[in-house]
Amino acid sequence: MSGLASLRETCVPRADVLAGGLVDRHFAAQLDQVMGGAAGYEAYADAERFFELTFPTTGLRDLLAGTFARLSGQPQATPGAEHAVYRYETSFGGGKTHGLIALWHLASGARPANTAEFVDPALLPARCQTAAAVGDTLDPIAGVSGPVGGAAAGAANDAISGTEGGAGHQASAGVTAWTLWGEIARQLGPAAWARMADHDEARTGCGKQVWLDIFAEAPTLIIIDELAQYLRRLGASGDPAVQNLAGATIDALKVLFEAATAAPAVRIVFTLATGTTAFGKETTDVERALADVAAQTLQTEAADVMARPMGAVGRPAEDHEIGHILRRRLFEQVDASAAADAAGAYRDLYARLADRGVGTGAATDDPAGYAGRLEAGYPFHPALIDCLDKRIGPLPGFQRARGALKMLAESVQSLWAGDGADELAVLNLGDLPLEARSVRASVTSSIGREALDGPATADFAAPGSHAAALDNERWPQDRRATRACRTVFLHSVAGEPAPGASLPDVYAGTLRPGEDPDAIDEALAATAQRAWHLTSDGARWRLQIAPNANRIIAAEVENVRNSDVTDELDRRIRDIFRSDGPVQVVHAPASPADLPDVAELRLAVFSHADVTHAGASTATPP
Repeated sequence: MSGLASLRETCVPRADVLAGGLVDRHFAAQLDQVMGGAAGYEAYADAERFFELTFPTTGLRDLLAGTFARLSGQPQATPGAEHAVYRYETSFGGGKTHGLIALWHLASGARPANTAEFVDPALLPARCQTAAAVGDTLDPIAGVSGPVGGAAAGAANDAISGTEGGAGHQASAGVTAWTLWGEIARQLGPAAWARMADHDEARTGCGKQVWLDIFAEAPTLIIIDELAQYLRRLGASGDPAVQNLAGATIDALKVLFEAATAAPAVRIVFTLATGTTAFGKETTDVERALADVAAQTLQTEAADVMARPMGAVGRPAEDHEIGHILRRRLFEQVDASAAADAAGAYRDLYARLADRGVGTGAATDDPAGYAGRLEAGYPFHPALIDCLDKRIGPLPGFQRARGALKMLAESVQSLWAGDGADELAVLNLGDLPLEARSVRASVTSSIGREALDGPATADFAAPGSHAAALDNERWPQDRRATRACRTVFLHSVAGEPAPGASLPDVYAGTLRPGEDPDAIDEALAATAQRAWHLTSDGARWRLQIAPNANRIIAAEVENVRNSDVTDELDRRIRDIFRSDGPVQVVHAPASPADLPDVAELRLAVFSHADVTHAGASTATPP
């Protein structure tokens, strides 16, 4: 470890990570579950716990500051607070639900101990009416039933409307909302529902003034999540009335946005996922539909007003913050001085490689900057974060930060349960305990690449694998063959367009301070002579599902019966040593009695089954 302290000495994982058994729901934030206070969902539903585990990214802080500055009547003090409508833009698994949950908790009155990490407490309004509509929970056929004011916000709405006792409780009786605008009004409270109930029943959007009257009750936060998913379901319905509701919903949103823009203390936050997602087409359709509605039905000045809030776009997390997010969720404590020491050691490594002209991508392009990333994300190496975020993260099913958290939680639990935490100073691609089935499955199963599990087990991810055997023979201390194969594997699971790892990728994901890239080259080359699925085209190393030449030859050998081999050996031996000359040949004598004691020259040829040859090893000396 080049004098660096071990992970067990410098990092304390969170108790739930060490205990293991974390499943998808522990990392898959769901706003509707938080609103309903679902049991077993404390990491999100409990505000104190939620904010303890959440890293305050710049995007999250901007979202909270802009929203609550507007709700508290202080928009001039915070950039972005002038926008009444705020689009929270992200790819799936990119952290947007964390932002929505943070908004919900704070708007509902939660004041966790570390509130100031996320937003200036002075911006939080004393009272606020709040609604959050989640697209996949809206039902145009069965409706959405619940108390007026919502299960979590009923008391707050009673306080806002100034009602107590019988009147307030009567107003909170259960009702059914049929539309997006009806569900929003139901959650906002009795006054809002009274104004919107008839419009909801008729599946017809209200006029702008209805919303303005509702907004006059109190500062108002409206969250609309997974809008594209909801519109897809409406449009795909076989019921013409439900299909028509898709267009009516877009018209109603336009009116809602206009009213919010005209009100002083209203913020609407809505989400549309971007990038390669299952709802990419619907996202584009929503954007186009909203723009078309604005252009067709509004005067130029009003359209300009519409464009401004629609132009307010926030992103939950930037690339450089992913390491912070992972570390905050998985570790309770990390030694800052150890992070600085590790960064310094790796900076020196990459500077030396740069001087030699050995490329490792961004690491040798800017050793100091890359070391800064390592220090900020310690104990996670930037090559690990980049591969999970940029190579594997965009794949359908993995879901970026969520998938990375699941995999790394499994890895940390495995390392601390064994000796890995004592042997590692930094966790890189080549250090992930892919021998653990749960760690491999957290990647391959989520993206439908389970077929790579067999090749991984054969070549590096099992005690009897080819790389493990090679390490046992030649590199038992640093296990360089296994480490290099792990890096290649994780770059290979991404598939097309460029599967596998370039040499700079391998070096970045495998090398440690004090190691030489030539040693990694040697380890890969030696492994390739034995491996069944590891291949190289000269530019990239990859672990493929299809067998390579080594495996094909081995399979052919396995298909030959031992008796066939014995018979062929006997035939060839007898063909070579014939008794057609002056020397008589005796094949496979079982004892001296098989050789007659007569004055004739004889050659005894022993059976191959009876002879052992202990020759010199043909392996390359270490």
